[in-house]
Amino acid sequence: MDYFKLMPQHKQARAAKKIDVIMRLAEITRTVYLDAGQDTAEDRAYMDAATSEEPAQDGRQIFFGELHGHTFLSDGHLEPEEYFAKMRQRFDFCALTDHDHGGLWKDTLYTEKWKRLQELVASCYEPGVFTTLLAYERDSYPWYDNMCVYFRDQKSDILECAVRGETTAEELEQWLAREDLFIAPHDMNRLTCSTDFTNRPRSLMPHGMEIYSRGDCAEYFDHPLNVLSSVRGGSLQEALAAGAHLAVYAGSDDHYGMNGLDLPEKGFPERYPGMTGVWAKENTVEGIFEALRGRHTYGFMGPERIVVDFRVNDQRMGSVITEPVESPHRKIYFSVESKIAPKKITVVKNNRDYYVSRKESNDSCVFIDYERQHLEDWYYLRVELEDGRMAWTSPCWVKASAV
Repeated sequence: MDYFKLMPQHKQARAAKKIDVIMRLAEITRTVYLDAGQDTAEDRAYMDAATSEEPAQDGRQIFFGELHGHTFLSDGHLEPEEYFAKMRQRFDFCALTDHDHGGLWKDTLYTEKWKRLQELVASCYEPGVFTTLLAYERDSYPWYDNMCVYFRDQKSDILECAVRGETTAEELEQWLAREDLFIAPHDMNRLTCSTDFTNRPRSLMPHGMEIYSRGDCAEYFDHPLNVLSSVRGGSLQEALAAGAHLAVYAGSDDHYGMNGLDLPEKGFPERYPGMTGVWAKENTVEGIFEALRGRHTYGFMGPERIVVDFRVNDQRMGSVITEPVESPHRKIYFSVESKIAPKKITVVKNNRDYYVSRKESNDSCVFIDYERQHLEDWYYLRVELEDGRMAWTSPCWVKASAV
């Protein structure tokens, strides 16, 4: 049953306004748009479900993790065993992403280091308690100079390439087509590692991107949280405008074992670590990896945990949703739980701020958006807390059924 067909005159509301408050819809619709006494019990049940404030439970839980860190295996200051011990105390899941130094892990160094990492990842993994992902940071040129690679299988081998230190478009396209990999670059907006998303085909778009690490934010060009260089072409918004469907997460890129910890001696925003929240069915390798590939992720500035739920038509962040061409309607829902009060919560639509909730508003909201701007629109949530910290969700995409 089509909810909007229950309200034949509701096309007036769609023509008159862009958004509507869902509880007003629920109350007024029964009085104004439904024929008095003509709606059936089935109609009323459908109305209750369609206009409910809270989204349905889907069995997913929130887990927090660190997806970017370094040790003595490359250029960090911890033994990898110590790294995993520290991460276990602070997170539900983690990955160690030591550099491969342009492919120079090959030969004896490659064999020894990668085998050691595989054994550590397997030995530190405790399903349901602490999940460890096999990963590394691929330093290669020119496609995503700094590219973190995460494996679903803890026994996987490092990626092969024809020329050390190089990644060709053909190699990258093959890797991105693999279902057992999650590939996500970082520093795309910096001069030394710049990426041009604007001229990139979808087949070469990554599975995700690191939107924030200490003092480096890649939401849009010249973001105020970015204390380093900024180059056009390498931001989240530019990737989205080019048609990318990618997961958003954050990491520390820490080399000293301070992942997930505040650094009081640092100024704002470098004092805050990047952290990732995932909505997963279980805290296992399979559960966390499925959530990453499904883009049910968000990045935020720690160390305090922030719980963010963002959905469109009751579908989690990261979902691609199809709607009828003739009646666009998107149920936008968000909630934010944080020890530090939210100062401003913004629904971003097609890279423009579309709805803003200030600190005097509730930290949860639901409304209906009637406006289709493109054949495929995208939405994501940006959260700003009173202390200046921020969070960003993976987008939801809504496309017309003809696409």
